[in-house]
Amino acid sequence: MPLHNSTGKRSTPSIEWEGTLCEYVCTYITALENVCTSSIEWEGTLCEYVCTYIKELENVSTSSIEWEGTLCEYVCPYITALENVSTPSIEWEGTLCVYVCTYITALENVSTLSIEWEGTLCEYVCTYITALENVSTSSIEWEGTLCVYVCTYITALENVSTLSIEWEGTLCEYVCTYITALENVSTSSIEWEGTLCEYVCTYITALENVSTSSIEWEGTLCEYVCTYITALENVSTSSIEWEGTLCEYVCPYITALENVSTPSIEWEGTLCEYVCPYITALENVCTPFIEWEGTLCVYVCPYITALENVSTPSV
Repeated sequence: MPLHNSTGKRSTPSIEWEGTLCEYVCTYITALENVCTSSIEWEGTLCEYVCTYIKELENVSTSSIEWEGTLCEYVCPYITALENVSTPSIEWEGTLCVYVCTYITALENVSTLSIEWEGTLCEYVCTYITALENVSTSSIEWEGTLCVYVCTYITALENVSTLSIEWEGTLCEYVCTYITALENVSTSSIEWEGTLCEYVCTYITALENVSTSSIEWEGTLCEYVCTYITALENVSTSSIEWEGTLCEYVCPYITALENVSTPSIEWEGTLCEYVCPYITALENVCTPFIEWEGTLCVYVCPYITALENVSTPSV
């Protein structure tokens, strides 16, 4: 599965690369049966084919990188109709589309010895969710927009000499998603109104002793995230008495980049991520039982092909 496609065209003053990054993901979801007397007999595979088009990077000279552009992604996952849920039906059959444009500001004044770049990467995403009506006698008349404004500040990379990159820093992200109250669901109510905040700090260790001919870096980037979800009580007469913590420990191991000579970067590697979130059993929902207790595992290996024939004056 090629992850990028580049046309040659690498001259001294410009990088003229046009390509497409494609990803094909299939998540298998087992059947959900006997929910509220009726059954959702859905057993299948949800596949998503994503192609991100990366526009040209032009006018990259030796002393300065002056690139301004926009990375846009248009994704439409098709969700089939969900029928016969709790006597009434959610006759929703449609497509949720997201159009995302990330603006990358110019990288200016990049000299041979130092990269002094300070900037901010901001992303504004609005997902419109249509109304869900006639659910279990009562109705969820929610029609609105969920917007997330994320600004990741990237500090300056200073004092990058020819022989060594000695950068140590921390990338922190503070995200607060406000979820409004969901009221009048199946006679009872979920009176939850609050904020879920997540503070993530990824520490990037120093890249030391990077010589002209080889980059010999081996490291591991680990992230430990614990999201506390409060109890959801009194749903459809019975109760889901779930109160706990969902923790995820992710360590993508990045292998060494060896033998990177001046005329070519011959790096081939694979970044794999194995994630297993354990979901406890949800019992006594709408009188019958959802006796589901297990683990959903996703094994992802994006293969990164070699970057070849990268000459001295161009990236």
